[in-house]
Amino acid sequence: MRYILLLAAIFSGSFSFAQRKIFSYNPLYIQNFKSFIITEEKTNCLYIVAVDKNYVDRIYVTPSGKINLLHQGILKDEQFRVNHRLDEKMQAVFFQNKYVAGYVSGTKMLDVLQHRNSDDLLLIETDFSTGTSVCTDTIELARKDDLLFSYVRNNSLYLVESQKNKSFLLFHSKVFGKRPARDTANMHMLPAVNASNNILSHTKDFDNATVGVDVQVLPNNLWLPVHALSYRNKAFIQQDKFYVAINNKDFSTWLLSFDLSSLAYDVKKYDAHVSNFELKGPASSTTFVVDSFLITGVSNKKEIYYSVYNINSGSLLHSQTINEQNLSEVSASPIMKVGDFWSRSNLSEVELKEFVNKSIDNQLIINGYREKDQLFLTFGSKYQGLTTATFLGNLFTLGMGGFAQVKPPSAVYFHIALQLSSFKASKSIVKDIVWDKMLQHLFANRGTYEGLKVCYMNGFYYMGYVNIHKREYQLYKFDEKMQ
Repeated sequence: MRYILLLAAIFSGSFSFAQRKIFSYNPLYIQNFKSFIITEEKTNCLYIVAVDKNYVDRIYVTPSGKINLLHQGILKDEQFRVNHRLDEKMQAVFFQNKYVAGYVSGTKMLDVLQHRNSDDLLLIETDFSTGTSVCTDTIELARKDDLLFSYVRNNSLYLVESQKNKSFLLFHSKVFGKRPARDTANMHMLPAVNASNNILSHTKDFDNATVGVDVQVLPNNLWLPVHALSYRNKAFIQQDKFYVAINNKDFSTWLLSFDLSSLAYDVKKYDAHVSNFELKGPASSTTFVVDSFLITGVSNKKEIYYSVYNINSGSLLHSQTINEQNLSEVSASPIMKVGDFWSRSNLSEVELKEFVNKSIDNQLIINGYREKDQLFLTFGSKYQGLTTATFLGNLFTLGMGGFAQVKPPSAVYFHIALQLSSFKASKSIVKDIVWDKMLQHLFANRGTYEGLKVCYMNGFYYMGYVNIHKREYQLYKFDEKMQ
């Protein structure tokens, strides 16, 4: 899934099957149009909340069709089953503040908006059958960046908060008709670890490694481009677990595991299996979690060392050294350098020595995904130094966000594929075309769309925006591992 646009010749031949439009509608106004997508994983359905200065539209998109549920606005919209005039103050609340999460149960919808000035969370309950919306509660946040992610369990919406330089997580839960509750998950029992390096120079121990600030929060089993992974320490959201991985300076890894139903947690330490060699000079380490696997990696001198653990048992499943002698046998691809975000014209191969040097200077990165009986891993690094360029920068924290249309830095990477039965390397190719297809779509529609939002659910990406020429909201579906 490289963040590279295919050449025009390839683009023109393949664009026709790049995506599938699954929904469209014509809003009354699009001058100030903003849209938000809420996923419902159990039923593979989406809720679209469209907000303008003069209305709020709510639409339910199912695999077989769409249901226009509710239009709340000054003027009536015959496309919707229920029309209701929204109070001007409530309309301003939706329009002026940031939409961050939502949840639906039966005929009621819970919207969570973050106040533009105070950063507090506003909880609004809406009845689809009557069209009434009421702000029932407020949750105070010290900083807007404290909100990590949201999830739904046991008919409750949970909002997870991590305050800067605090060794606990706050789990705010909300059930329709009841006041929000709060549970605190303290992490004071954790042993201190030295997690500082040139990128996280201000992080001296676990208590100072703030999730969401010093730790990047990511979804499970989702391949991401190299330059989208900026942090050495990462957290991963799974269906029932939340993992926080902190890399120690001695190359060991501390893994904090939260149960999202009971909020119980435990901590395990994974020692780096580098006893068969002596680390000399600078090195870089990283960690990645996918399903029940923890993958750790260290780059040093002219080699890369990685290990695969079983999180449930804590046992080491596989460990290997990658060097010039075995690179061609281990890797499913050459080591590639991508120099320009919008073109493959300067795509070139580099040697392992150059890759290791760049990974030490700019941070070694591992990402990947599991598919059936194979584990696909990508080893990479930014080629340039630190940069402010981001792409999909805020997409993965709450499960929805917008494209930041800027050129990311150049990067180096290579792929490996492992058979899980034996952990022997195979030559299976990482299915990485979906990002090209999404960029092709944007390139083909450049200048025609506004308010782009992207979300991910059950192996598919959904891209929604307003086509300003057709004055139409359009929603497209992309297969995550498109061939």
